[in-house]
Amino acid sequence: MRLLLPMWGQQDAGKWSLFGGGGYEINPGAGQRNFWQAGLAVTRDMGRGVSLGGEITHQGRDADDAEAETALGLGSIIHLRGPFSLLVSGGPTFTRSTSGFRAYSALGIAF
Repeated sequence: MRLLLPMWGQQDAGKWSLFGGGGYEINPGAGQRNFWQAGLAVTRDMGRGVSLGGEITHQGRDADDAEAETALGLGSIIHLRGPFSLLVSGGPTFTRSTSGFRAYSALGIAF
């Protein structure tokens, strides 16, 4: 079981939001490592329940045989109905020896 101890903050200015922070993740187990991670994102409200944004994240090595990773992403939050939103993001990832691409989508519930 992993445990993340985060610290995050946000500042809004009109249609723009800047948020980010980081935390220390406790990652027990043979061959695993505890590590720091951080991220920074900026979004802009485009109206009609849609926000667009970009982010940069960095994570330290999470295993003895792993490398630290930095990722860039472009994404959107689309408000659906009631407390529901669709979140999508994608972009390149980088380590010292490789690069790749990651993407995700999620259902957000605000309460």
